[in-house]
Amino acid sequence: MKKNLLVHPYLILFSALVLTSCSDQNKSDSIVCTTTIVTDIVNHLKPPGIGLMGPGVDPHLYKSKSGDHQLLNQAKVIVYSGLHLEGQMTGALENLSRKKPVIKLTDGIQKSKLLRSEDFAGSYDPHFWFDIQLFQEVVKHCGAELQKYFPESKDTIAANTHHYLKQLDSASQVINSLMMQLPVEKRILITAHDAFSYFGKSHQIRIKGVQGASTAAEAGLKDITNLVQFIIQNEVSSIFVESSVSKRNIEAIIEGCQKKGHPLKLGGMLYSDALGGPNSDGETYIKMMLHNTNTIVNALKESND
Repeated sequence: MKKNLLVHPYLILFSALVLTSCSDQNKSDSIVCTTTIVTDIVNHLKPPGIGLMGPGVDPHLYKSKSGDHQLLNQAKVIVYSGLHLEGQMTGALENLSRKKPVIKLTDGIQKSKLLRSEDFAGSYDPHFWFDIQLFQEVVKHCGAELQKYFPESKDTIAANTHHYLKQLDSASQVINSLMMQLPVEKRILITAHDAFSYFGKSHQIRIKGVQGASTAAEAGLKDITNLVQFIIQNEVSSIFVESSVSKRNIEAIIEGCQKKGHPLKLGGMLYSDALGGPNSDGETYIKMMLHNTNTIVNALKESND
């Protein structure tokens, strides 16, 4: 895809998916997904998934459009993440579940394995995908549910699920190997919002976000001041922006540290709540995880060598 087509990735993706739903497949057989990560799962198990949110779209703040309602009403199956990740769409998705098959991915995770969060009504952090083992549990759940709703494709969905889980095993091994290059005492990750707690738990990383687990919660001056003090006290040299979150607060923290004589620098861009566009380093879930890990390890190694 030419680079000039990436200027408006949401419009391109949305238009292509609407055309696909109208011509290449029967509307009654469509699978409509919310986030790019949800769509990627479905595309591995039972393509094509019709995504409502395009690359780089923040699901916390997403407001559904008239075209979304049409796609949702026409769908045979709807798949969404859950735990209030989809913000304002949550109520509508719950209502639709009373009328048609709706797969809530986080139903596949035992609540004892979820991390608590005060930023969400369910009191759980919805960013489970940063723990590959939890992500695999969700993939298994999604595969099992899709087999029920598409019995004619049961064997294919089962085979696709098995193959994807193997790919995730391989990716997990690579990520663990990369993280081993970084001493535990140097693993401090500071990002735009607190989306990486599951990743931190999996790899012994101290996580700090300028905003809370939801980008709907604004960071105040006190939050930024406290984080500047933490960075200086812990001699943190790199901080990271996110593809789906404004970098305004990150720039304020870098400026605050520099004013106090601490040379904080930008360590790179991470994908958090949304995947990247076509041909990007974050085009798929696996590519996103590998990109994030490489970016984190390279920046923190460089800043601490």
